[in-house]
Amino acid sequence: MTVTDGDRTESAWMLNPARMNERLNPDSRINYPHIDLIASDNIASVLDPDVFIHVTQTQNQIGKSSTVAEGVVTWLLELFPTLPIMIGSHSKELSRKSGRAVRNNFANNPDILSTRVAGDSKAADRWNTTRGGSVLATSVGGGVGWPATVFVGDDLLKNFIMAQNPANRQKAIDWLMGDVIGKLRKHIVRLPDGGRFTIHPTILLPATRYHLDDPSGRMLELFPDRSRVTHLPGLADPAISDPDPLGRAPGEVVCPDFYNADEMENLRDVMDDVTFATMVQGTPRNLTGGTINRDRWVWASAAPIKDDRRLLTFTSWDLTFTDTGSSWVVGQLWTALQSPTSPRLFDLYLLDQIRRKADFVGQRLMIRAFCEANPDATHHLIENKANGAAIIADLGSEWIDTTFDDPAPGELRRSKGASVGFDGTRRWPAISGIVPITPSTSKLARVLDISRLVHDGRVFLPEWWEPSSSPRFPGDLGDDPMHQFPASLINEAADVPYGATDDEIDTATQAISWARDYLGPLLADGIWGVDNGPRVATNTSMMGRR
Repeated sequence: MTVTDGDRTESAWMLNPARMNERLNPDSRINYPHIDLIASDNIASVLDPDVFIHVTQTQNQIGKSSTVAEGVVTWLLELFPTLPIMIGSHSKELSRKSGRAVRNNFANNPDILSTRVAGDSKAADRWNTTRGGSVLATSVGGGVGWPATVFVGDDLLKNFIMAQNPANRQKAIDWLMGDVIGKLRKHIVRLPDGGRFTIHPTILLPATRYHLDDPSGRMLELFPDRSRVTHLPGLADPAISDPDPLGRAPGEVVCPDFYNADEMENLRDVMDDVTFATMVQGTPRNLTGGTINRDRWVWASAAPIKDDRRLLTFTSWDLTFTDTGSSWVVGQLWTALQSPTSPRLFDLYLLDQIRRKADFVGQRLMIRAFCEANPDATHHLIENKANGAAIIADLGSEWIDTTFDDPAPGELRRSKGASVGFDGTRRWPAISGIVPITPSTSKLARVLDISRLVHDGRVFLPEWWEPSSSPRFPGDLGDDPMHQFPASLINEAADVPYGATDDEIDTATQAISWARDYLGPLLADGIWGVDNGPRVATNTSMMGRR
């Protein structure tokens, strides 16, 4: 048979998984240069017997998962329909989504693809081809009952916050090293001419690098001579990749359709240097050490339930003069529980944080709305400097806000406890329990002062916290999803006094030191605890002492 140029052009899409994925899904997939590169590199590793681990390091949301977990898997099963493949992720839902996408590629394109899904394969997480190939979609800690030759570990850690907990990292690594690798085996492919071709076990890890010792980092450390890396920094940098894999000039983005230059600069503005280097540039830094050691913070997997075990719930605020400049307005919600190790000690849990740029009016609106949303908070700490004194005076009185028109019903619900007058104005009630705080030492001294409580494991950060797109107060746009709280707090605490920002750790040190000075004596004297005394203290003799 003679192959014409037309035939070559028509079948060229089969040469690369990214081209195939674009052909199969023309409305949702585009074969950008970085997508083409990621797909080609991963396939080359699967077909190379000397490669066991392939790590794809890129920033979030530029198509690496859909390229590898969907495109590469589809391509492999089309060419090798007897191949067993496993897809794993941090959640069963995510891996099942990838498994379903691959199955749909075959089911929806019978005129283009030759591989067929077995008729008795109905589940998205466990199905076969008619030739005996298979796809198993599972999650970290989940079952891996089927053998596999290729394993795709698509984001085994959910996000930056989860990755900072060493227990979460170790769980993913143990599962990968124990359960997954134990199920990998080589696969013999029979060729049409009667020959044989062996595909050796391969682990593909398309993942944002959240930590030096994440699953990707550990695999690269354990198998240095059998690993390859596709590293695409969000901004081209010769110090990271030289030459740049995409031939970019220094500072150029990966793909403007995903993040253009202005959007990348916005990411720089909302992220601290450590987080930007880790999540965008793919260069995780050593997250140990610092003024407060990054590895010494402890994490809570869920918020303590609201019952009488909560000794005290309160807010802490760090304000600014204006809504411009590098400083942020930060408010945090904290609660204290009696320590299980001793009735004379307490543990502090950080429950929530709001971080915004705001002027005077915006700041008092933020505080009032945050307090209304958390009525169990009985004390509100406000640093008595900058415009703190004016805010404190304002919050102690009812505020009639005339800056907004009569709100729509949905907006009225978001305004919480603010009543609306007949003239459309909002009347915010006076706030009680305000505690003016006057710092008496430097920022560094205050961080060092509370470091012992952190290092002793008595300050818990919310591993479960996620940003909300819902407005926190009238006119608000919601939390910035790119700001990686509470990892940002950890980085600020480590970098004091040399960090670019310190608003979050300032707010936290104010809360921790006040709680220590206020609750400590009450518990130490045995006059307040789980078996006696009120849950909300009435003794205010120590309020404001730092």
